[in-house]
Amino acid sequence: MRQQTVLGGPPAATEAAGLAARRLSVILGEGALHQAVGGPGVLAGQISHLIRLSEELPELTIQVLPFSAGAHAAAGSASLTILRFPDAPSLGVVYLEALSGGVYLESQEDVARYIRAFALLRASALSTADTLALLRGLAA
Repeated sequence: MRQQTVLGGPPAATEAAGLAARRLSVILGEGALHQAVGGPGVLAGQISHLIRLSEELPELTIQVLPFSAGAHAAAGSASLTILRFPDAPSLGVVYLEALSGGVYLESQEDVARYIRAFALLRASALSTADTLALLRGLAA
């Protein structure tokens, strides 16, 4: 809930939390939009929520990596998170999720490698407009 407040809340909420303005870019594999964990009703609610977030939060970018993209830069990887800090551009952290926990990569070389991989994923993913159209089609 705190993350949602910081990302989607008014600037005053972000400032009150002692945080600089945030941007979040998310790339979802298309399969995640078809896997009904919790049943069809839960999936429909999640897709509707993604639509709402896409429409209401300019600091959030959601893109879908379609099945048609084929093999991609992160194939074989689980979820990954890249944290970058505007006040210290040379710093960054990559978090790789795994079954037994996660791994943090902090070297500039590792972070740069994952930033490049993420850029390739973004280039292969649907545009934000096409992603929103896909989400709306799934919700219908």
